[in-house]
Amino acid sequence: MDEELAAFPYVNGGLFSDASIVIPQMTDEIARAIVDNNFVWPEPTDAQRGEIERCAQAVLDARAAQEGATLSDMYDPDNETFFPDLMRAHRELDAAVEAAYGVDFDGDEERIVAHLFNQYAEKMTDGRNPPRLRS
Repeated sequence: MDEELAAFPYVNGGLFSDASIVIPQMTDEIARAIVDNNFVWPEPTDAQRGEIERCAQAVLDARAAQEGATLSDMYDPDNETFFPDLMRAHRELDAAVEAAYGVDFDGDEERIVAHLFNQYAEKMTDGRNPPRLRS
């Protein structure tokens, strides 16, 4: 092994170069546990789910209507005035998702993130003295 690389044995898979270490296979169950437990998802009513789907489609439609514009163009904060239909569709989608969570933060991202982290902390501690962020 190159002397310089030998100084970093954990790079490029070196961490698992010891054959006695058993590396579990990634299964769908493990992948779901890693991905699905990041945020507590709401349990929307059928009406709420329908509204979220309608609003999500409106976002996609507003994007598709911007022929020649890239996602970078559409989501550049300096360009918001150029894409009013897209911005309106996102506000409506945000409101529909907030309603599914049972909150109305009027799109206040700081309060939304605090709410999501509080729910996550409560879930991870099974409700036992979770750390709280002010939402």
